[in-house]
Amino acid sequence: MTDALAPIDSEEFAALMRAVGPFEPAPRLAVGVSGGPDSLALALLAADWVRARHGSLSALIVDHGLRPEAGDEARLTRAWLHARGIQGEILRWEGAKPTSGIPAHARDARYRLLLERCRRMGIVHLLLGHHAFDQTETVLMRLFGGSGIEGLAGILPIRYTPLTRMVRPLLPIDPARLRATLTARGQAWLEDPTNADQAYTRARFRRALSAFPEAMGIRDELARLRASAVQATEGLDAAIDDGFARCCEIDRLGFAWVDEDALATVPEEVAWRLLARVLCGIGGTTWPAATSSVRALRGRILSRAGRPSGSLGRCRLLRRDRRLLICRERRHLPAAVAVEGGETVLWDGRFLVRIPPRRWLGGSRYRLMPAPQEVWRRPQVPAVEPALSRVPMEARVSLPVLMGESGEAILPQAMPPDGCQLKDASPPRLAIAFSPRRALKGTGRFLAVGQSRIMLWEEALPAVLAVSGEPAGSGAEQEEQREY
Repeated sequence: MTDALAPIDSEEFAALMRAVGPFEPAPRLAVGVSGGPDSLALALLAADWVRARHGSLSALIVDHGLRPEAGDEARLTRAWLHARGIQGEILRWEGAKPTSGIPAHARDARYRLLLERCRRMGIVHLLLGHHAFDQTETVLMRLFGGSGIEGLAGILPIRYTPLTRMVRPLLPIDPARLRATLTARGQAWLEDPTNADQAYTRARFRRALSAFPEAMGIRDELARLRASAVQATEGLDAAIDDGFARCCEIDRLGFAWVDEDALATVPEEVAWRLLARVLCGIGGTTWPAATSSVRALRGRILSRAGRPSGSLGRCRLLRRDRRLLICRERRHLPAAVAVEGGETVLWDGRFLVRIPPRRWLGGSRYRLMPAPQEVWRRPQVPAVEPALSRVPMEARVSLPVLMGESGEAILPQAMPPDGCQLKDASPPRLAIAFSPRRALKGTGRFLAVGQSRIMLWEEALPAVLAVSGEPAGSGAEQEEQREY
């Protein structure tokens, strides 16, 4: 049995990392570091882990600018890391700061900065320092907030985004052991005063938990509740995956067909969750539509009398011969932006778009934009990309295209499922991969749609690495990566 205050050694940390794999043979990792004991211990442990595997680690320090001393603390943290041979970089949250909901806004800004930097560096794995007490607090907060079974499953050890895995290997670990790890290494750390500020909800729950005697076993009870919720969620995920196979077709060009008769055979609690995931993925949103709205949609689909047509969650819904077409609605699509060539872009929260190299574009100036309807009416379109002929017009107009100054259009083509580059062609093509922000499968193990099935993230890791770019120093030209 592990000593409750024992430092974490390399063997134990290797086991924690195996639980959140896979990783490439020479892993390239990033770690978010605040200077607090949890993330700092994670950075030191991860640095040893990657060195043993001939990999690399980049420490990303976010300066939120919310306290006068924040900048000095970020620089001190970077100095500590450099002294340990860890490359550190400070990311600053620029612009006006909110006056309310500060923790949520700061969290969103932090993740945005971290993920954007990972994309630019071509790093697939972002480590975060959440631990066992963070997990307990989250479950308690969600319990009091009336969360459903998925919420009571707490913090996921892995969260998948189109190009990055957000990995939390320390979730099983008592934070006292992280402090012990730093103490054993002679490493100081920072204490953030906002962690104890009772103006914030999490701090109040943290204080309430600490008021219970350890003998009462409150944390153990919450851990058991979470374990039950995880088990139930896994069962729901398996049922939803089965429902996908029975009644959904997800196309690589970002639209879906739902067989209404097959949907009627899916249990209600599974069916509305399935629809919520489809809407979230096709709409490119981070969070699903309101539960009541999705339940009502299922009712309209199955009532036969009601028309499910309309819009929900940035999606357009159209009934076609006992099948429901779900595609991105045209409202609120990204504005046109100028491109130089060679970039990789996350567009509309749905597609990874690889802009053709500059040599393909010649001297013309192009803009990346939603496809104008008249482009698809040109007679040469089916000859340029036969696969587009299967795409309903309602879905085509939500696809990205490159439009030239003289009205010429470079049309999209689904990127090969293995992530390989499209070969040089004339005319050039715009390679896109359907990679929504929110998972369509399981607890997030979804990257892109293969030719006839949904690919698991683990299966698609080589494709992710191919899209993300070659490691620095390989001699390969690094692509710029942005999000629109």
